[in-house]
Amino acid sequence: MNLEKDMFKSSFLYPRKSKKFSEVCQLTSQQVKDSTWKSYFQTNKRVCIDSDKKISFNVYANGLGAETGPIYFFHHGAGLTALSFGLAAKYMFAADPTCTIVCFDARNHGQTEAENSSDLSLERLVEDTKLLFVNMFGDTKRQVILVGHSMGGAVIAELALNQDWCSSLIGIVVIDVVEGTAIDAFKFARANFTLRPESFDSIDEAINYQ
Repeated sequence: MNLEKDMFKSSFLYPRKSKKFSEVCQLTSQQVKDSTWKSYFQTNKRVCIDSDKKISFNVYANGLGAETGPIYFFHHGAGLTALSFGLAAKYMFAADPTCTIVCFDARNHGQTEAENSSDLSLERLVEDTKLLFVNMFGDTKRQVILVGHSMGGAVIAELALNQDWCSSLIGIVVIDVVEGTAIDAFKFARANFTLRPESFDSIDEAINYQ
């Protein structure tokens, strides 16, 4: 029995309407507009690095004034932004106000601006992440945990292999399926897409689509 393949055949992967879930999670376009970075983070700042590849990072953070708790340094996935970690950052900081949480827009993503934004090689993204961390925290002795989703997971995993930039790294968290599972899922993607509506009658309907 191939558990991975059987999992991707399961009906839970395909869109379906759940009245109970919809009733609980109904949102309006106005509610979405009212939700800003301030709903999840204390600080939004720019960190400019004048290296051989000039870059100005857009950074969101909680607990920048903390001095003793752990540092959680997040890297988002391809096509996303730092705000994809908004809820996690909000609840993690509420659970431990001594920690520092940093989420940033990667090169050519979100509001980060770079001299060569088209260079999205793994080496470049790893170097970007390293430069930003060292710029913000130097050679900190606080415990450091790297967190990456999808593309960001590849970046932080590669960065963790070389710890000359941080002597207090204690762990990494990689979020999302492994490469082999993702490739196996491709064959079922077409069936998934064909079940999705081609259009919506309103913005509210699109927001609440399950």
